[in-house]
Amino acid sequence: MLKLIRLPVRYRCWTEIKPVRCFLSRKEDFIVKEIPLPEIKRKFIRAGSKIRRMDGSWTLALIRKKDWNTMDLQKVVAKKLGIPKNNVTFAGNKDKNAVTEQWFSIKANQRDIKKLNLKNVDILETRPFNKRLFLGDLLGNEFIIRLQLKKMTDVKKIEKNISIIKKRGMPNYFGPQRFSEKNHIIGYWLIKDGKKALAMINSSCKKTYKTLECVPKNLLKFYIHALQSWIFNETINRWLAAEDRAYYKEISVVGWKTTLRKNKIDDMIRRVMKNLNLKIQDFKNSHIKVICPRGGRRKMFIKVSDINYKSEPYNNLLLNFTLPKGSYATVLVGQITGNKTDWKAK
Repeated sequence: MLKLIRLPVRYRCWTEIKPVRCFLSRKEDFIVKEIPLPEIKRKFIRAGSKIRRMDGSWTLALIRKKDWNTMDLQKVVAKKLGIPKNNVTFAGNKDKNAVTEQWFSIKANQRDIKKLNLKNVDILETRPFNKRLFLGDLLGNEFIIRLQLKKMTDVKKIEKNISIIKKRGMPNYFGPQRFSEKNHIIGYWLIKDGKKALAMINSSCKKTYKTLECVPKNLLKFYIHALQSWIFNETINRWLAAEDRAYYKEISVVGWKTTLRKNKIDDMIRRVMKNLNLKIQDFKNSHIKVICPRGGRRKMFIKVSDINYKSEPYNNLLLNFTLPKGSYATVLVGQITGNKTDWKAK
């Protein structure tokens, strides 16, 4: 059996990108705002020949948060309101290392939701809604990010790099927050060696789960998804090493239902899998049957055109851009700076 010690998370840029050293000084300098579906913005609906105000047993809540990841906030809101966790749903899963504004659907009345008093959480807006939100029920995200440059003369490099990305596109990598230090490695061992996976989970979470069945299912899925994401990213790395162009079509995010065909990209996926001593069928032989991933499709590259920036005092650079759902701002900023961004904000 292949003994995995580490699987480095790597990101390549276009060869003409010039590196620019910069850092994020505060979490408040990374702002994410969801771009909702049109129906979420709608306050009125048509009922036959009449127009009436939207109603229903659900409440839409626009929530601003800091130092909370979405799933932790979901649990606490449900507990505070005395409702099942499944009655608090969201369209996008957001990281805690940012200030985020996102929509939740909550099966509770507006008055109780507005009374919620949680640290670093603000209820910006509430209104009745006729159904729950599901993950992916959004168009994309707007990002406002303030970076501090080592030297302001690097703005010219940033300007040139942005023009390259607008022209050539952006590799649609999964971002570094997907992997942390070893999420994808735990995902690997969930498929290959359940005992080793359990030991790593207990070490990582500082828990004493006795069996994998005791570990929350969402957490197990997260680890498996991290492995799938790593394989996807490595496929992009192989493509960029061999080709000097973007490929804007969808490729496989491997799972047990994936069918790899005879073409250049699927051959690259096969080689990544072979280096891991993995086969497609292994995803069905996971040590926890309920987390066997079917696989899916994801665009390998995306076009990004609306990147705006302006210089500010004290060597600051303010970036403003939008990305489709599922694409990572940390990846785009990494492309703009040649992967020389320090994200360890205080």
